[in-house]
Parts: sequence; C-alpha cells; structure tokens
Amino acid sequence: MKSTRRPWLFPSRLNALGVRPLLFGLLACLTVISFASAQLASASLLGLQDSGSANAIAWGNNDQGQLGNGRFGGDSDVPELLMGLPRARTIAAGDDHSLLLGANGTVWAWGWNEFGQLGSGTFVDSNRPIPVRGLGVVTAIAAGSHHNLAADEEGTLWAWGRANRGQIGPASGRDSARPLQVTGIEGAVIAVAAGSEFSLALTDDGTVWAWGDNADGQFGGGRSGGFDPMPFPVRGVPDVVAIAAGGDHALALKRDGSVWGWGDNARGQTGNGSNRPAHVPSLVRGLTDTTAIAAGGEHSLALSADGTVWAWGANHLGQLADPSRVSSPAPIEVVLPDRALAIAAGGEHSLAATADGSVWAWGWGFYGQLGAGDRAGRAPVEVPGLRGAFGLGAGREHSLAISSVDSHTLTASLRLAPTATATPSPAPTNTLVEGPTRTPTATRTPTRTPTRTPTPTGTPTLLEGVNTPTSTETTVGEETATETPTESPTPTSTETATSAETPTPADTETPSPTDTETEEPVPTETSESSSED
Repeated sequence: MKSTRRPWLFPSRLNALGVRPLLFGLLACLTVISFASAQLASASLLGLQDSGSANAIAWGNNDQGQLGNGRFGGDSDVPELLMGLPRARTIAAGDDHSLLLGANGTVWAWGWNEFGQLGSGTFVDSNRPIPVRGLGVVTAIAAGSHHNLAADEEGTLWAWGRANRGQIGPASGRDSARPLQVTGIEGAVIAVAAGSEFSLALTDDGTVWAWGDNADGQFGGGRSGGFDPMPFPVRGVPDVVAIAAGGDHALALKRDGSVWGWGDNARGQTGNGSNRPAHVPSLVRGLTDTTAIAAGGEHSLALSADGTVWAWGANHLGQLADPSRVSSPAPIEVVLPDRALAIAAGGEHSLAATADGSVWAWGWGFYGQLGAGDRAGRAPVEVPGLRGAFGLGAGREHSLAISSVDSHTLTASLRLAPTATATPSPAPTNTLVEGPTRTPTATRTPTRTPTRTPTPTGTPTLLEGVNTPTSTETTVGEETATETPTESPTPTSTETATSAETPTPADTETPSPTDTETEEPVPTETSESSSED
C-alpha cells in the first residue's frame, strides 16, 4: 500500500518539536512556482515568449513519473526532452506531478495522481503527459503540492486535486479528479498560484484572493490557524500584477515594482527582515524595479528589471547560493554570469534562465534536480546542453523548462552535453554545498493501481476566528500593512460547475499489484544564526 507523501514542507510549527521538514519546492507555486514561479497578469507573462518551437524538458526525481518520460523511478540528473505535447506556453511543477499549458490553451498533466491532481477523471498515476479534462481555453495554471489551479479565457477559476484543507475551493469537501469551478471571487481571474495546501488568485482589478490552509497566516488577514475553502481578498496589497505561493508563504508584486510577503516566516522567507510571524503583508525591503517573483519551500526569489536575481529565506542547503548556509530574512544577490530572464523556486533548490538561453541551478541536488549530471548540491551551475530556455518550473525534487530550440537540435545538444559543469565565471566564492550521499531508491513498476484514502465528505471544520474578517486596512507608511478583522467575506455565487464530460484518457495506466517505496533521505541542516530561532 502506498503511503501519502509529505507536502513541500511541514508547517514551521513542527520545527519547535525538532522535526526536520522535507521541503517541497510547489506550486506550485508550491511553486510555482509555481510550487513555483509567479505568473504575471499579462499576455507576455502567460506565454513568456511566443516562438515557433516550445519544447518541454524535465529532470530530477522520477519516483512518481513526474518527469513524463514513460518510467516510474529512475531519476534523471540530466535534462530529458518530453514527447507527445503541444507547443508549450507555461509549465509548472507540483510536489510529485507536473503541469503544462499548451499554446492552444489545453492543459496536460503527469506524475502522481493519488488525489486526482492529474485531472483525468481517475486516480491512476501516469508517467506520460495526459490531457486535463473539462477545461475550456486556459490562460494561466499553477501546481501546488497535490492540487492545481487554472484560469480560462473568460476569467473563470478552476481547481482539482487534494481538498483536505479546502485548497480547491468550496465546490467539494473531498478530493476531485476533475476540475471544479471555484466560486466566491469577484472579478475575472488573470493569474493563479498554489502553495502546499493553500491557493491564491489575482483578479483583473489587482486584488489578491486566498483560501485553503491558514495555519501560518497564509490568508494575510492578521490571524493564523484553521482553514477555509471560501476565497476572500487579501487586504493591504492593492494594485498587484503578480503572485507566488511557496510552501506556507505568499508573495505579491505590485505595479510599482515593490514586493510584499506574508505567511510562514520561520526562515525569513517573507523578507520582512526578521523571523517573526508575518500574518499580514509586509514590504520586502531592498528591492526595486522587480519584474518577477517565485516562492519555494522556505525561500523566495525576485528578478529585477536589470536581470539581477535576489534570494532570501532558508539557505541550509544553498537555496540562496550563499556558501554560509545561513538563512537570510532580507534579499541577497545571486551572482550569475549573465542577466536573468526567468526564475523558479523549488522545495530546496532554485533555477534561473539567462539571456543567452542557458539555465542555472543551485541548492539541493540529491535527486538530480540541478541537472548537472551528478547528485551534489552546489553553488550556481549550468544545466548542460539546455539552450533557448524561456520558461521554468521547480517542484519539490524535480525541475522543468521550456525551450525555443527545435526538438532535433535540442535532442542533439542534450546528448552531446558533458555530464557535469563547473561553477560559472564570474563566480562567487561559493564553495559547493554538498548534499547527503544518495541511497538508491527502489525502481517502480511502470503501471500501478494507487490505493488512496479519500478526504472525508462534508463541510470542512473551521477553527474559531478564521476567515472572520474582510478587514479595515491600515497602512503604515508604504512598508507594512496591518488590519483589524471585522467580518467574513460573502461569496458572490454558490454555483458549482463541473464538467459533464467523462474523461477517458488514452494514456490511462494498466493496474498492477503493488509498488514499493523506500523512505527518502532527510537533508541534514547545519546550525544557523540565532536570529532565526
């Protein structure tokens, strides 16, 4: 029987018990960015670039088929070209699954599917991309730990996957293998972000909406605890153009180029200059002219207009490209050989695509998620053979990219690439951040029947005082927004829309008896500065 895997990270409250979290990466979102990088509210952000070719590439952990290469298991420490997909527009990485938005508005998914996160209408894993059923023409996607979000061309929001903390909205109290409409949001949704167990949406008037888990103040409403499937607006951050959701923290980029953060702040990942709780949005100081943001497990990234990458939060495995391994609650510069055009933050690793089309990776590399041809963690290293990259996705332990290079040229480039490369020049004095020695994991049978425990039906239990407010905003200067909770938001609609179509993906896997998994290693952490305690 397959056990439920951990999300990007355990909430920071477990740190007090001495439990070392296995960070996700997500979103989509985490992160992605997604578990993941931010999606800007513009056509240029949704597509990043429009080119004749837009091929998807994957590398890293493949225990659940999240690389989409037709195998379960057999991690890849070098990039592999994905086949059978339309021209890609956006890509996103969840905990153990992947998501792609095609230029034609279709959505494809692959990897683990125990909670229905592939949107296929079944709970069967797939090691090859399959279409998500029941969606129209989609313009934005996000992948969280075990759930996904999508916004269509009409501004309607859809969600599917795990529902244990209300992260897929009020339409259902149980996991869903089909997209469900998320109601209660006023305005057209133009961007989405998915964290470990919470979700964000951005509407065309610049308002951020939040729902799902609020254990660490992810709603930005001044309180923490409980969960709520009903979306409500995040106060104190108007005029937003991009959003990002990490493990349990959130980021917003305003039109003036400032970045704001809230949620879990045990490692300083909200960027408020401390490790104190951040239950309302606060300004990330030291950043100007920001054009993109990304949120990882417990760290964050920002991209400036001049191509400089900034990082803050957890650094025990080199997520910030700082050899000290000391976390930073304020942004520090990541030294790269060229200006960056795109960024993504995973569970414990980071990615950047530079102006020459190359991709650079740093942080934890135990599962080959740095793509450098080995399993070491390190300072920024070039992903060999990958050219023409303009879009990125970072999951808990795997990485994704979109390249404008045609498939034949790209295949040849990846095949001829060296197995590893050195630290870039000009290089910081970063020494390699070595990860633990890898213990081989069991190779999984390519087809399987997952055993899942469905989320209980019924209305989720809310803790007292959660989602009580839409609030009265009080802004102190231009730096920290505080608020006094007053009332609960009222949804504009109670309609639940589901697709009438019964998905029958051609790629549905043939069941087989069981599969065996080994416990994945826990990265060791060195002592950090007392400011994080």
